[in-house]
Order: sequence, then C-alpha cells, then structure tokens
Amino acid sequence: MASDAPQKPAAKKPAVKKPAAKKAAAKQAEVKTASDVVDQGESVLTAAQLSSASASPTSPILRLTPFGELQPWHRTARHELGVTEMRGQPHNDRILQYHASTTLRATTDEVPWCSSFLCWVMEQTGILSTRSAAASSWLQWGIPLAEPQVGCLVILKRPGGHHVGVYEGRQQDGRLALLGGNQRDKVSIAGFNERDVLGYRWPDVYAKPKR
Repeated sequence: MASDAPQKPAAKKPAVKKPAAKKAAAKQAEVKTASDVVDQGESVLTAAQLSSASASPTSPILRLTPFGELQPWHRTARHELGVTEMRGQPHNDRILQYHASTTLRATTDEVPWCSSFLCWVMEQTGILSTRSAAASSWLQWGIPLAEPQVGCLVILKRPGGHHVGVYEGRQQDGRLALLGGNQRDKVSIAGFNERDVLGYRWPDVYAKPKR
C-alpha cells in the first residue's frame, strides 16, 4: 500500500568537471601539426591561418592568399605541405616521386630536392618543367618578371648552390615567404632574403600576371 508521507527529493549529483587533459592534448597536437607544415624559424603559422585570406597580426606573412585564388600549380604545391624527409632508411616515397620527375632520378630523399619538388608540381599540373634537379635551371624557364607575384617561382643563390620556391608573399620583416621543398628537410613556407634573389619566373603558358 502506497504511503502518503512526503517523499524526500532525490539528492542532486555533484557536477563533474571534465578533465582539461583532452583539451590540452588536442591543442598540443594542433601546434605540432602546424609546425610540421609551416616553418618560419621561431614563428609558426596555424592551419587556420593557411586557409584564411589574411594572416593574424602575429603571423610572419602579412597576407596569405586564399587557396581558391591560387594558380593551379600553387594549389598543387600547397597540398604537399608537411612532406618530410625520413632519417636513414627507408626514404620518403613521396620525395622519390619528386625526384622521378627529373632526369637525375635520385633514389634517396637525402639528395637536395627543391627543384625536384617543383618539377613534380609543374608536371602534375600539366606544365612542362625543367626536368632538372638543379635549382638554377629555373632561371631559363618560362618568362621573367620584374618583381614577385604570388605564385611565381623565385630562384635564389645559397651557400654552395641555389634554391627555388613558390612566392607566397612578404613577411613582416620584409623577407620573401617561399613555399618550397627541402626547406629544413620538408615542404614548408620559409623566409628568404630578397638580396639573394637571382630571378622571378612565370610559366609561359599562362598569361603574365598584372601588377
């Protein structure tokens, strides 16, 4: 028989705070991913900044062109951000694919591969590359530009050789931000001094960019 006595209200369960460990781990993973993709010395761009039209005030690049506004070869290059050499053996198969686009056809990822990377990028986009593993070969490719335009190739002198990368924009310190291969052993965006530039080149099968 049911009792008419008033029932005691059920005790409320104390609120359980979710541990912050998961959030901290996620944040740490995000930073690691970003540093693997874009290397600017002490400064690192986040994935959000990469997909944004304008970088934040703390970003090394004053303005980052949105992916959808990039030239086809530039988009192909951006897709490769983060490809990294493997210490010792085995070698990174992706980098060996870059090498296979050149007449050298190197079989290790320890052979300088900035030119191989761009040969692969251009060929993937249907543009004839230099098919050379030498970065200086790009000085005779396409058409010259008087000043850098987003997407153009920039050829520079480096200690003991040359380097080539895709122009992304200017950093706040005035240096040129280039997307390239073999930049700290990976495909990344890094800053270079304008005084080292030997030339700016644009594919001759595409209209010369307007200033």
